[in-house]
Amino acid sequence: MRLGADEDFSGKIIRGVLRRNAEIDLIRFPEVGLKIPDEVVLEWAESEGRILLSHDVNTMKDSANKRVLFGFSHPGVLIVPQWAAILEIIEDIKLIAECSLDDEWRNQVKHLPLNKHGA
Repeated sequence: MRLGADEDFSGKIIRGVLRRNAEIDLIRFPEVGLKIPDEVVLEWAESEGRILLSHDVNTMKDSANKRVLFGFSHPGVLIVPQWAAILEIIEDIKLIAECSLDDEWRNQVKHLPLNKHGA
């Protein structure tokens, strides 16, 4: 399973996931110094086959759902609120990466932490 974080996603979480399992394929969306529209980030995630990690609780879910509504797909989106406990999120992402099938999250938008919202 491949994961990609949008440009604003917490570096602490990314580093924590990779410290616990360096074999998890997790990269950050290429930073270009500009605010990138959700649609561009979702297109990148689809082209790279990476489930998207985002802190954007306000618009990313709607953008992902619109993408599917208009006949496009995405590998999945995991939305993490900024207030979430970092260690809990690290463990959730690690669990998802290690235990999920490649297409299990296709066209789904889920919120982390898992114990608060379910998978």
